[in-house]
Amino acid sequence: SDARLWARRFAAEIAQLAACVGSVLSRVQEAKGESDSSSNHNNLAGPVDRSRTDNTTAVTVEIFYGSTCGHCLSFIHAAIYPLIQARLPGDQLQLTMLPWVPDLMNENECLGNLPCSYARAPLCALKSTFPQPVRIDSEDLHRGLDFLYCDLSNTAMGATPPQNAVELPKCANQAGCAEGADAFKLLNSSTYRQQIEAAKHKLNKLP
Repeated sequence: SDARLWARRFAAEIAQLAACVGSVLSRVQEAKGESDSSSNHNNLAGPVDRSRTDNTTAVTVEIFYGSTCGHCLSFIHAAIYPLIQARLPGDQLQLTMLPWVPDLMNENECLGNLPCSYARAPLCALKSTFPQPVRIDSEDLHRGLDFLYCDLSNTAMGATPPQNAVELPKCANQAGCAEGADAFKLLNSSTYRQQIEAAKHKLNKLP
C-alpha cells in the first residue's frame, strides 16, 4: 500500500543517514587519533589542550509526528527504533522527537481537538528529555519513545478518548513513565512552543 511504501522509503533514508553518521564518526575518530598521536609526538614539553582541538558538532535529527498519524507509527517502527538500536554515540548524534501541535490552544479547545488532546500524554512522558534535542543514547528518550509508540498504536488506529484512557496505564507501565497533571501546560510551555515555531519557520522556507 502507499502507507507501507512511504514508511519503507523513509526507513531507507534514515538507515542511510545512520550509516552516513557512523562513517563520519569513524573518520572523525581516526582523524582525532592521528592528530593526537602527531600532537603528542611534537609537543613533548606538555599535555595537549584538547579544548582547542575537539570542536566536533553533533548531528541532530528532528522528528515531529502527528498523534493520530498511522504513517508516523510505521515510520517510528521502521526507522526511529533501528536508528536508536544502531547504538551511535550520544555526543555525536542527537534527536528531537515531539508531537506536532502547530497552533496554540486553550485547554477546552485542546480537549475538543484529538491531535492536541492525544499529544498531552506522550509530551508528558518526554518531559525529562527537555530541552531537546537529546542524546540518541538517553535512557529518558528511550522510555519516552516506548510510551509514545505504545500510545500512538492506539490513537493512530482510531481509539476514542475513553478507549485510550483505558490503555494509557498499560503504556505507562510498559515504558516506566506516566502522564502528569501538567501535561496541558507543557503544550503551551515556551520550551515546546519555541521548537514548534522554529520547525514551522523551516517548513515555510521550503519551496
